[in-house]
Amino acid sequence: MNVRPAVIALLAGVIATPVAAQQPVQLSFFSPAQIVGEGSSVSGVRLNVLYTKNANVQYVDLGIGFNYSTGSGQGIQWAFVSITEGNFSGWQSGLASITNKTFTGLQTGAYTHASTGQGLQFGWVNTANSWHGLQLGLVNFVDHMNQGGLQIGVLNFIKTGGVAPVLPIVNFTF
Repeated sequence: MNVRPAVIALLAGVIATPVAAQQPVQLSFFSPAQIVGEGSSVSGVRLNVLYTKNANVQYVDLGIGFNYSTGSGQGIQWAFVSITEGNFSGWQSGLASITNKTFTGLQTGAYTHASTGQGLQFGWVNTANSWHGLQLGLVNFVDHMNQGGLQIGVLNFIKTGGVAPVLPIVNFTF
């Protein structure tokens, strides 16, 4: 009995399964009018016109409208509104840039938000539950500023960890 073809078929199925779960390209007019389903991940390029929704997105995520990820993201995410429910690392930008878990990198927009983050938030209004790094904007809010954190803006609010709860121009931690 020759088991070689059966073993090759089994290995091909095991190797192909993770590859099939992550698609290299997503094109979307609006969800569900998109190439890849909402529950799938994209590892390559995701382009959108109005609204796109996927699980995890890596590398290039560009849209005119709303880019929404239910999982994590990595790379560049630029859209009118960029939302990642999981962790994000890289550059996230939009009129609103939101990461609901851990953010690492550069986050830009009129409104930026990260649950926990480190790096640079650059926007009109920057918010975070916990932040380590620089918030640069008109108004900066953080519940807990980690050691080495700095806020530069017209008004800077730090609930715990800052020089004062509210300061104009600069607030920071030692």
